Amino acid sequence: MITRSIRFRMALWYAALLAGALSLFGAATYIGLERYLQRSLEESLIKQARSIGDVLLVNINQSGEDYVDNEITEHYSPEINGRFIRVTRADGKQIFVSGPPKDGTFDPALVPPSKLPVTQAFSREVEMSDGHELLLHGLPYRATDGTQFLIEVAAPYNQIESVLRGLLLTLALGLPLIVTLAIGGGYLLMRRALRPVDEIRQKAAQITSRSLSERLPVIHTGDELERLATDLNRTHSFNCSPGRAGSSCTEGTELTHRGARHDRKRSGRDSAIVKDRRRSPGNLPPGSWRSPKPT
Repeated sequence: MITRSIRFRMALWYAALLAGALSLFGAATYIGLERYLQRSLEESLIKQARSIGDVLLVNINQSGEDYVDNEITEHYSPEINGRFIRVTRADGKQIFVSGPPKDGTFDPALVPPSKLPVTQAFSREVEMSDGHELLLHGLPYRATDGTQFLIEVAAPYNQIESVLRGLLLTLALGLPLIVTLAIGGGYLLMRRALRPVDEIRQKAAQITSRSLSERLPVIHTGDELERLATDLNRTHSFNCSPGRAGSSCTEGTELTHRGARHDRKRSGRDSAIVKDRRRSPGNLPPGSWRSPKPT
């Protein structure tokens, strides 16, 4: 493979453009997917916090705090689902705090409490001391008896990070393979595309002074290649037109005729010299040569 050839350079440029486009596409996909997953997780936390307030805390003065504790454990199962749930009263008393998740992704005791009072909902990232990160949503809620609560629901980023790692692995393995296939395919395509040029070159090499009527093959591609062959044939026909003085075809023909006449003249001179040598005294039989009589 000649690295200086147009074929190789075109294939390399094609592969570079494809790699750049795929890299941009991969980066955009990664960022878009990350934001989508984060937004979906945040929306699920918002819905869960709203559901706890509207279903369990709205009439807590009638159902009692133990009922709220049991219902959250039974219906939301934070330990099984890997979620963090904490319900705090306005005076700082914690009504419910979920236990450690079964997968052990975080320790609920390490989640710092929010600063009270809280007047509006918020979402923030919580970086744990053990290196894990949580997305936490806080919702202030007022029960029917006027009691203020803060509902905090959080989920780890490990699920999002797992999906993003899978995407990165797919891009890391797939991108080099696609670029390699692109280089090979581009090289073969360029080789096939430049085949008419090689045909024109071979035909041009066959045109000599004895075959000036030959023409270059015209490949009907409708592009610069067809126009090049057509223009070259038109130029050749114009130079070889009958009666055109100084044309290459006329000059070639005249050179051929001159060469033939020169060969004939030289052959005639050589024959005359040979005859004269045969008539010289040294080549005649004894007594057959006589000197000319003086006048």
